[in-house]
Amino acid sequence: MENNEKFFQLAVDRAKTMARLSVFSCISGIILAILTLVLGTIVTDYTGSDTFALGFPVYTICTLFSIAALIFAVLSKAANQEEIDKILLEKRKADHHAFDVDEDVRFTSGRAFSNYKKYAPYVITIMAALILITLLSSYAMYWNNPDRIKAGASNTMRALITAILFMCASGFIGAFYIGQARSASSRWLRAVGGWFMMGFVIMLAASIEICLVHFKITGFEHYFSWICWSALVVLTAEFAVSFIVDFYRPRTIEEPRPIFESAILSLFTEPGGVMRNIADTLDYQFGFKVSGTYIYTFIEKALFPAITIWLVVLWLFTSIDQIGPNQRGFRIRNGSLVSTEPLTPGTYLKLPWPFEHFLRYDCTEIHQIVIGNVHDHGNEEEEYVDDGHGHTPPPSQAEKDAMEATIKHLAYWDMHSDDDGSSYMVAVTTDGVQDTSGLPTNIAFVNVTFPIQYQIRESELLQYAFSNNNPEKTLEMIAESAATEYLASANLMGVLAYDRQKIASAIQEKIQQQADEMGLGVDIVNVVMIDVHPAAKVVPAYQQVISAQEEMRTNQLNAEVDRVKQLPLAQANAYQIIAEAEAYSISQKLVAAADAKRFAKQLAAYEALPPLFKLRSYLDIMENDAAGVRKFIVGSELKDEVYELNFEESVNFNFADMQLGQ
Repeated sequence: MENNEKFFQLAVDRAKTMARLSVFSCISGIILAILTLVLGTIVTDYTGSDTFALGFPVYTICTLFSIAALIFAVLSKAANQEEIDKILLEKRKADHHAFDVDEDVRFTSGRAFSNYKKYAPYVITIMAALILITLLSSYAMYWNNPDRIKAGASNTMRALITAILFMCASGFIGAFYIGQARSASSRWLRAVGGWFMMGFVIMLAASIEICLVHFKITGFEHYFSWICWSALVVLTAEFAVSFIVDFYRPRTIEEPRPIFESAILSLFTEPGGVMRNIADTLDYQFGFKVSGTYIYTFIEKALFPAITIWLVVLWLFTSIDQIGPNQRGFRIRNGSLVSTEPLTPGTYLKLPWPFEHFLRYDCTEIHQIVIGNVHDHGNEEEEYVDDGHGHTPPPSQAEKDAMEATIKHLAYWDMHSDDDGSSYMVAVTTDGVQDTSGLPTNIAFVNVTFPIQYQIRESELLQYAFSNNNPEKTLEMIAESAATEYLASANLMGVLAYDRQKIASAIQEKIQQQADEMGLGVDIVNVVMIDVHPAAKVVPAYQQVISAQEEMRTNQLNAEVDRVKQLPLAQANAYQIIAEAEAYSISQKLVAAADAKRFAKQLAAYEALPPLFKLRSYLDIMENDAAGVRKFIVGSELKDEVYELNFEESVNFNFADMQLGQ
């Protein structure tokens, strides 16, 4: 009986220790939960990290399990103290040989402690699941809110130090409580230690996220928060599964594991347990106790120290860095520029990461940005600003008004997507012709791709590195503005065909001018126009227009050919007609003059001897004008005799047949 009393007294002392540890973990959980709520959710610009804000549900669960462990310790202490009192009562009974019923009725702490161990895990599991479901759902709805504007940390170095402090506190507390929970009497503290280690993981992810933001490596922030959120969802689902499975678990004399204790977290929070599983697997595979050999024991003992030393050595190696050939760099210490004089190529010593790093720039390299019709995304969506969680909110009313005002005045870089994911340069001609909506009707849609090559000016490297938050994005916006402004007033066919080199040179000059005005510190080396074609949906219309233009050009060329052919022919005909007219005029004049001269001579002959003139004229007519007419001689007295004379042949008259005198 004396040994039993010592055993229960030891249990009471352990329960007191567990109660003190539970109070400490409860206070730590409350403080960390409040700080993460304030610094991660309420004061959004302190850390600017959604991952850091996820520490609030983790530390809330730590507080819940700490309260449960505290109640367990208090009831355990009372139950064990009750057993001591029973032993003392038995001693008094033996001394007085009496039985006091009233004293036996007082011992109820044992039953309360037994009922708590039996039913409390179910209640705690349900409460933990409800808390996580409520908080995780709230975070998901808050992150998916399209009106949410995520504010970055006002001081990323301060936010990084805060996250590291929370990470260290969570890691130390978690490791300590996991070590303390190895005894069976403190088993309920293992869940507390496991969730503090989960807080360590959350804060480690937040530290990495803030560090990336500090070094201006953006675009990955929402991945950390959603991965951690998904891990908490898995742990929440484990509560539900454990709650259901526990009803079918066979009961043994072994002290049962509380169902709210996560088996998933135990895989990572108890490396020794993992090593024991590995040892059991090796023993089973090889058929003898491999884990009992010297080599395995040495590896088991030296593995984690070796990994720790290796990580420390790797971290110390981050103190050595170099500036590569053709590069210039700047030393950044705790987010501040150390010297304005660029570092030349070479090897340098610096503070370990993340306290100091180098910014490197190559002033001889040809950099390139591409604006316009860029096809390097598998699924190009509308070019809206990301809200930090992979969701693209719709444009606000102010953005819609600004876009409409831009359309009405000059031109804009069209942000709608076609079936092929193309973005179009929209050219607007302000010719005064408007439709019922009040917008110009002469609009041309053209796909244009502009590869823009540039170099960083070494003399203005400091200005390039620190005068603009994102010089490449600034140059891209300048190029878009210059290209849009120029193409708005360019000839459509010139853009598609014959003026492309001229347009590229003009846009290059305009980009260089605007970049110099903004002090960007770059030289525009080359601007090229490629992949110039109409929008996919209007290609048939453009083909009809091109066909009509080609047909018009063909008709013009045919008309020009006809003109070239007909003009010399008409000129030759005109020359011929004029020459013939002139020849006819000369001929008529000569004939008329000859006729006049001949008539004068005839008149003179007639006046000299009229009968002879008449006879010769008569004979001349008979000879010349009537040469082809048959002639008959009829005698004035011999009317019945008619002679036909043919002077083409020799005629022998038969005068014997002639009836002379009849």
